[in-house]
Amino acid sequence: MRNSKIGTYNHLTLDERVMIYTLKQQELSLQDIAKILKRNVGTISRELTRNKSRCDIPYFPTQAHQNAIKRGIKQRTKAPLKNPETYLYVRKKLREEEWSPQLISGRIRIDKPHLSICPETIYQYIYGKGKKYKLWKHLDQRHKKRRTKTGRGVHKEQIKSKIPGAVSIDKRPTKANNRTQVGHFETDLMEGTRSTKTALSVTVDRKTRYTII
Repeated sequence: MRNSKIGTYNHLTLDERVMIYTLKQQELSLQDIAKILKRNVGTISRELTRNKSRCDIPYFPTQAHQNAIKRGIKQRTKAPLKNPETYLYVRKKLREEEWSPQLISGRIRIDKPHLSICPETIYQYIYGKGKKYKLWKHLDQRHKKRRTKTGRGVHKEQIKSKIPGAVSIDKRPTKANNRTQVGHFETDLMEGTRSTKTALSVTVDRKTRYTII
């Protein structure tokens, strides 16, 4: 139900779920139950279908209440970037240190070897679900909207590599992607502060995480 004064949604309480169960046992219609509880009929309908333990088990208020609580906890703890630890790391580096997604992607493998994230995933979050946080303000170019073209209307994907004989990362062996074989290295340049022109070249073995700086 939405409060007309403050426009907020109030979740069903256990008492209301007991009322829904009781009135349903009395064979009242969903419309009548909604009027008695002063709730939207859609709220009542969703409650009777979403918070059952199983489709073949009748609706019970106490179990339904527990299911609703579990769902709420899961939604609040679900991170938009793989997992909460990765999300907090990326957000901190973007906001506080204004690192580029490329730098974050390279550095997280060193700071937290058990984690990894590609720059494209970070960009998609900045200009997607995380757009409301205006994280784009912490990027070098500070573009409010992501630019998909460069130069004279040429897509970035069409720009050829400047490295002679370079092979696309999409064509690397499956063993490299799955990290099941030693000897597949990744190299990234790690930037410092914006006023510093120097950088570090970091090479990491995908399987063993052996690092050369």
